[in-house]
Amino acid sequence: MRVLLIKTLPATAGPDIGLGYLATALRRSGHQVAVADPELDEMRGKPRSVRERVVEFQPDWFGVKVFDHTVGRARSYMVEARSARRDVRTVAGGPHVSGFRARALESLPEADFAIVGEAERALPMLIDGISEGSDLSRVPGLVRRTETGVLVGAQDFPDDLDALGLPAWDLLQPREHVELQKREPWLDRPIPYVPILTTRGCPFPCTFCAAPVNSGKKLRHHSVEFVIDEIEHLRDVFGVQGFSISDDAFTNDRRYVDAFCEEMVRRRVNVRWDAASNGIRADTIDVALARLLDAAGCEKVGFGIESGSERIVHAMGKRFALDDVESALRILRRETRIRTEGFFIVGYPEERLSDAWKTIRLLARIDLDSAWIFGFSPHVGTRVSDVLHARPAADISWGDFANDRVMSGTQHMPKWAVRLYWMAAWLTFYVRPSRALRLLRHVGPIAIPQLVRRLLRRARLVVVPAARPLPPPQALPA
Repeated sequence: MRVLLIKTLPATAGPDIGLGYLATALRRSGHQVAVADPELDEMRGKPRSVRERVVEFQPDWFGVKVFDHTVGRARSYMVEARSARRDVRTVAGGPHVSGFRARALESLPEADFAIVGEAERALPMLIDGISEGSDLSRVPGLVRRTETGVLVGAQDFPDDLDALGLPAWDLLQPREHVELQKREPWLDRPIPYVPILTTRGCPFPCTFCAAPVNSGKKLRHHSVEFVIDEIEHLRDVFGVQGFSISDDAFTNDRRYVDAFCEEMVRRRVNVRWDAASNGIRADTIDVALARLLDAAGCEKVGFGIESGSERIVHAMGKRFALDDVESALRILRRETRIRTEGFFIVGYPEERLSDAWKTIRLLARIDLDSAWIFGFSPHVGTRVSDVLHARPAADISWGDFANDRVMSGTQHMPKWAVRLYWMAAWLTFYVRPSRALRLLRHVGPIAIPQLVRRLLRRARLVVVPAARPLPPPQALPA
């Protein structure tokens, strides 16, 4: 069978390694695979429509990875695919499907099937099962329509990650992503990079995060040797010199992260890398780990700080104290050359004006090199997605789930106040001479116009209302 997999995130998100793992699994089962990255091709000046791709490749199956904010794009891609080939079968996966489960076929009516969770074993089983007319009930995580309703299979979380093989990097265009980033360096990452995974799963109960839903609560590892072999493969074959570890819990297993860093030093891998894509826990940082990360070549780490209010941090289920963050930052500043980045969320359902003020005060004093300040979204599958359950999927404005905007007010603050708070948070952190000097030193002169564009975009989103806003989410049960 011929299978076309398509990415729905922008090119700036980098190669989609999840699709790369799926492509490897499909190839091992004897299928021909192509991976499409429409926005990357467009930014490289080589745009091709989904219809053109389908006409050219003639896939029997069309697979799309869906996030909450890319539901509309995924649906349009499936419509285009079927307009080019009427008999193509469509299957959806990704975080939106894993969180929405049976309702994913309601929000994605163009999909024939969907798969919740990790699909390296499920997708080949589905394709082979349809071809052979065999029982589909054995396919893990399969979401399918039946005469009695929509059925959802149990998710599959393979323990032996090395057995999945390397992602099909030859299909993910890593060299093209690197070249794009060289032409348009990012404010937060001045070096071109590609993402890699060392672990899957996250044991923590953060109320706003769907990581345990997507990849399970159990922390599973690639072997250290596998990961470093992959880094060297990308360096030697594709010329990649920068990497970002995209795990949800990279430093949670201390023995593993120590072994990884020690092997990076022993093998003299000599690449630039960070652990800033999803962040690490501040309470895992001590002097010994900080020095080891530095020796292994780590250039930046990120922390999910979320709020300056201990009350909100606790309500989010973060299970750390803000003192842990400031302690980790002091250690990293004193003992290493590693840069630091923080992630914050504004507009959490229980947030009050007093909590917002505490976050603003923290942003004014915290010793971070960069920060991302996101608007809260009740992503499907999280504990704070209750506001979605009673609404028809067609009535939900999925595009507003992008984290670069404010969707709604809180229980205690109207939407306009949360928007002003969001803009004030950005200005408080970045509009300081010391911050501008750090950006100039780490990124270069391009940092200032990039920062101005970022702030102007936030200002526009404060003024221009989003369509069909959600009502304020309800409080979580104790």
